[in-house]
Amino acid sequence: MQIQGKDITDTELYKSLVDKYNYKLKENALDPFINNDNFRNAIKEFKTKEFSTYDTKIQEDVTYLINNLQNKYGYTESGAKQVCLYTIDKDLAKKF
Repeated sequence: MQIQGKDITDTELYKSLVDKYNYKLKENALDPFINNDNFRNAIKEFKTKEFSTYDTKIQEDVTYLINNLQNKYGYTESGAKQVCLYTIDKDLAKKF
């Protein structure tokens, strides 16, 4: 689609809509996890025998979260768990 010789992805309206869309996705990304006691407990029990009792989706999400904090931000496993628990306990995801 061409608008005044521009590709639609180069228009200000398109860029504005994409920014709003991305913001809303990120804003609500943690909602399914924040109020989920199983998710919090799975973080606490990560890499223990009890961790295998959680459903596969929670195991995958917790593993991804911990590994991401370690690989991207240099946290130790223990540090990553503590950051996650602190964020959940202090409800920081909703504040920011």
